[in-house]
Amino acid sequence: MKVRTSLTQLVAQFQTYLETSTNVSPATWKRYVYELTHITVSVGDRPFNRLSPEDILTWHQDLVTSGLGAASVKQKHAALARFLKYVDLFLRADNARDLRNALEQVTAPRDEQPRHPSYALDPSQIQRILEAVSGPFKKDCRNRAIVHLLYDTGMRRAEIASRTIEDLDIKYRTVHVLGKGNKERTVVFSSECGEDLKTWLKARHAMGLPERSGPLFVTILGRSMGGAAIYRIVRDGGRRAGLKNDVWTHIMRYSRITHSLAGGQPIQDVAKLAGHTKLETTMGYTHPDTAQLRKSYDKATGKPGPSDS
Repeated sequence: MKVRTSLTQLVAQFQTYLETSTNVSPATWKRYVYELTHITVSVGDRPFNRLSPEDILTWHQDLVTSGLGAASVKQKHAALARFLKYVDLFLRADNARDLRNALEQVTAPRDEQPRHPSYALDPSQIQRILEAVSGPFKKDCRNRAIVHLLYDTGMRRAEIASRTIEDLDIKYRTVHVLGKGNKERTVVFSSECGEDLKTWLKARHAMGLPERSGPLFVTILGRSMGGAAIYRIVRDGGRRAGLKNDVWTHIMRYSRITHSLAGGQPIQDVAKLAGHTKLETTMGYTHPDTAQLRKSYDKATGKPGPSDS
């Protein structure tokens, strides 16, 4: 049967089921609900019957490229697997089996999974993607603003998907971000990106949505966008731009951090932009083959930077 209940409502039903009909400990079901909330933000709070195997695959890819540890990824997989099993067995959702199969594909042993290396685009390639997603329609204005903001700020896919109008300050060109581990930071964007955002906000308002509240980026139906949809916008933009390799959301983040470091921006500032607690994490976003980058790291930490070997 087609289950048209929203993901948020289904997660609440799943929680009730775990509390009342199983021997699962409170700590376990609370962790499941916490992990499922992350998934809902990533793919968007849509009706369950509109969730596709591709959404599962792109959500997983976001986890792989986000820098999460293996244990954290495993916990999210386990929570989703238990949830999908519940929807499949108890609600008989038509698409549940396909979703479970997709999840099983990405939870194969590590040595069976293909590696998906990150790389930095050059500025001309970023511009080609921006041009490829541009157009006269509202969704084109939105897509250009998304791609531009992703690159300018280095935000993660889930972070940009969960941003609201209230988080954005057009005048001062800043966005307030609540990132991994509930860490807050403020990121800045260029005046060119600001113009793209203004164009999108006008189109958004023309859709009848409130000017000062609600999700920053929405579908053409006015619903909150999920991370999977944002992933597809970037991927399709890269393909239309004629780039040789596939582009995904983490590549935009990787490129921003790499370009900032290569341009001589202090590593502490780049770490703040990226939401990194450790400078070593920021160093890992680019191959440390320049004397300038090593000096920046040494100055910031008082110790030699990571070796190339």
